[in-house]
Amino acid sequence: MTTVGRSRLHAWLQSADQVISEAPQPKPGDEVPPDVLLRRAQFLARRLRLVPLNLGLDGVLPDAWVTPTEKGLRFEELSHSAAEKLIRELEALELVAPPRPEPDPNQLRLF
Repeated sequence: MTTVGRSRLHAWLQSADQVISEAPQPKPGDEVPPDVLLRRAQFLARRLRLVPLNLGLDGVLPDAWVTPTEKGLRFEELSHSAAEKLIRELEALELVAPPRPEPDPNQLRLF
């Protein structure tokens, strides 16, 4: 996917997320129709599939590594070689990540 295509897709996903977030949210205990749950899971899966692309990890994960369902997202099994490749790439990203700032004396550390 080209940078232009990726940025257009990212803009579309952001606008779609805004529409979904502005929709009335069900109250706890309300019955949510299965088609609504599946659409939300499909949207979340599309967003999640962009994360490796945005991190420069094209081709590290198989195409169907996450599947939307009515209950949420199902993560597919990774082979040993795919898992090793993913871990190696994530470790490399960690090496170039900016250092985390230290919390103020009155703040708790989150991680």
